[in-house]
Amino acid sequence: MLESIILINTIFIATFSFVLLNRKWNLTFLYGKKSKTFGIVVFLIIAFTVNMVPLVSADDTDGDGVENSEDDCPDTVTQDDWTVADNGCSYPSYLDNVWLCIGGGVTVEDLTGKDNEECSVTLSYDSTYMTITTPGIANHDMEGGPGGEINAQNYAWKLPLVPSNDTACNPVVTADGCEMAPERGPVATAVNGVPFYGPEDGPGGDAVALEMEMYEETEQVIDLGVCGAHSGPGGAYHYHFDGNCMHWHGDASDDSYDVSIADMAFSPNDLTISVGDTVKWTNNDGGAHTATATSGPELFNSGNLASGATWSFTFTEVGTYDYKCNYHGSMIASITVVEPEIVWADYDFSKANSTKHSPIIGFAFDGYPIYGAYGAVDGEITKMKSNYILKSGETGSNGIDDYVYSVDNGGHLDACNGVFGVTPEFPEGIYHYHSTVPTEKGSVTATNNAFPYFVNCYRGNAEDSNFDGDSLGGGGGPPDADGDHVGDGWDMCADTGDTTYPDGAPIYPRGCTQDQFDLLSSTDQNTSKVAYSGNNPPAPPDADGDGIPDPLDDCDNTESGKLVFKDGCNHGWVSVGDETNDTDGDGFADESDAFPDNSSEWADSDNDGVGDNSDACQNTKPGIEVDNAGCSNEQKLDDDKDNINNQDDLCPNEDSSGYDSDADGCIDDSDDDGVKNNVDVCPFDANDQCPSALQNNKDNVTIDVPGCIHQSAENWNPDATEDDGSCKFEEDSPGVGALSALIICFIISILKRKQDI
Repeated sequence: MLESIILINTIFIATFSFVLLNRKWNLTFLYGKKSKTFGIVVFLIIAFTVNMVPLVSADDTDGDGVENSEDDCPDTVTQDDWTVADNGCSYPSYLDNVWLCIGGGVTVEDLTGKDNEECSVTLSYDSTYMTITTPGIANHDMEGGPGGEINAQNYAWKLPLVPSNDTACNPVVTADGCEMAPERGPVATAVNGVPFYGPEDGPGGDAVALEMEMYEETEQVIDLGVCGAHSGPGGAYHYHFDGNCMHWHGDASDDSYDVSIADMAFSPNDLTISVGDTVKWTNNDGGAHTATATSGPELFNSGNLASGATWSFTFTEVGTYDYKCNYHGSMIASITVVEPEIVWADYDFSKANSTKHSPIIGFAFDGYPIYGAYGAVDGEITKMKSNYILKSGETGSNGIDDYVYSVDNGGHLDACNGVFGVTPEFPEGIYHYHSTVPTEKGSVTATNNAFPYFVNCYRGNAEDSNFDGDSLGGGGGPPDADGDHVGDGWDMCADTGDTTYPDGAPIYPRGCTQDQFDLLSSTDQNTSKVAYSGNNPPAPPDADGDGIPDPLDDCDNTESGKLVFKDGCNHGWVSVGDETNDTDGDGFADESDAFPDNSSEWADSDNDGVGDNSDACQNTKPGIEVDNAGCSNEQKLDDDKDNINNQDDLCPNEDSSGYDSDADGCIDDSDDDGVKNNVDVCPFDANDQCPSALQNNKDNVTIDVPGCIHQSAENWNPDATEDDGSCKFEEDSPGVGALSALIICFIISILKRKQDI
């Protein structure tokens, strides 16, 4: 706004001065023949009106170019490689070149018969998160699956703009302590808005290995269509592996088109071709012509084409090309170049570019990027390989349970399927995940080093809001509204609450708790104790008949008709009518209750005499004496005296006291410059150029320096870390144009008077 006011003032002053100084102009019709004073007054009124417009709305406290009234992030700090969005919130600039289907969307074909679905992605930002709103439709032709046709969804993925590591997690060693990604359901979002699902599908094993001919699936036949994806219940389209598909384009077209130059015109006058196509001009006129581009992504010029001559040009860039004949300006024509038609049904991983680092194909819910299959290893482009292998004697048909992480297997990725390294978007390095595909195909192999395909656990802190919805997820799995692992099609009590051990209630095979069971008729009660075995909908594999599908059942020999939790285990729960004592009334029979006289304890996993509910050390070695908290002397040892027991201390011989913000027992190196905080003069600045407020800062606590933190303010304090409300901003003075006009009038009056004299 301020710029506009200055411009208006400049124009007004120039006009005003010119009119009054140039006596050749007769403008008395504006103010009358007898009163030039009236004309001057009119100009002054206009000047004051322009300049007295309130400038409050033009305030921009943080100097990001967005007025306060429209700024959702009024404290934005502008920085290199970050872009300020229209709402005043900033985000990493590389995101502009990542997301697909922005700004109008892309219409694609559903190969199951439903056309005109549109891939679209809308982004919004606040100071911490990016929100992706999308219908979950891919930017390529799609193919349904067990769930039927593909339908638009209503997704809103929420991702942190700056991912933060989970300090309890060290996936280089093991997935223990990390937040595990769901085995079924969404684990990440692709850059076209389609969700990535976990490696398992429905109640039945590995969703991918059968597709890649790695083994014979014995649990459930899972069909994946184009691009390693299919639809689940409700038509929710999702990927299970690869993901490079969204960036692959079919082989470039090499068609040839002819343009005739005759009768002083180009024919055809308007031509649409594909990238890679060649156009040949033939001069069929008696005189010379040219074909010369006047606009377009790349310019061309045939030079002089005599009668009968030809000239060809191959187009390599999308866009509109206008051209003409240099000798005859009225001869104009146009060529539109588009991407070649893509036959997605022919997609194969071999189409991916194996010579370049794969692009970003999506983001895990912790905010870290996921790249395609090819990454840099020691500077060389390599097909990335996971370190997951099949357990001895297993085939992979039971999904995750059949695999184990092996750090010595020669793979490139950690237990979460990620690695820290340099990528095209992050030349300084970042933690990131890779999609992994089988290194072999066509024969049964001893290991499948592609598993878990995307993400098995999160290195960073994942946003919980991204996990809302059906815990079983899609891909042919049964809808399960109450999440008890009994599909809606055979669940007689579809509104059951929590059935998770130990806090929830157990259920009968058809999904009813004891309270719900008591409300059923005698006929329905008998039915509810028998697991479903019909074909409409198909019954899941359930060997022990407890209602919990085998792939989800941790206890595969539960007595039929008994109450179990949704893990398929009874956990000693006493059912009504059982002739079993439960002395302490905690719901666990005395014979299975480790503490039959204590209603708050019923299990002792490490057999140390301290119940699991109050055991602070639940992995005590057998036969070791423990204290009342369940901890042995060994478990309480702290050799480096940093108040972190050896068993939890990653650096047991390093006193990290005062320099260990993540409580891992190691001295922090907050700026990753190789110098630990206890000796680093600038522990938060890798270049060792830190403000005095942060020097010698022990305990990683920023010292608050009062003052003004806004760089646009007159009293900006570069060392301040907290705004104390003292910021002073230069106020724009209204009436600049008016004041200038008055001065000019005064000068003119003096000059006029001198002339009269």
